[in-house]
Amino acid sequence: MNVAPLCALALLVMAGPLPAQNDSARKPVRVLTHTFASPGREFVRVRLISSETYRVQVNRAQVRLEVRPVSPGVQPPRVREIFHGEKLSVFLLEPRVSAEYEIRLLGGGDRPAQLTVDRRDGKP
Repeated sequence: MNVAPLCALALLVMAGPLPAQNDSARKPVRVLTHTFASPGREFVRVRLISSETYRVQVNRAQVRLEVRPVSPGVQPPRVREIFHGEKLSVFLLEPRVSAEYEIRLLGGGDRPAQLTVDRRDGKP
């Protein structure tokens, strides 16, 4: 009789339950949701952390994202457009400095626009 499978099972039982994987480390974390009533004429402020990457989604096509630091002397974050569809624009923000920033939408018309900012786990 081969006892190897029984020994392996006994080791698993003695080791106890496997540690649960941290699902929050893999899921984006919502940082901000805002509806712009008049894109281009208003802004929203958000604190961004330099070691994080943020995904910004806007339910509007033909829109640009302007992100400026509130404090003078702070470098603006790197903004990359990663998707531009018929009804959706998606950007990545990579702040160089942890600070408070103003986000403004440019273009895309005068209709209300929904903006969401999610913190991502790690660099893309």
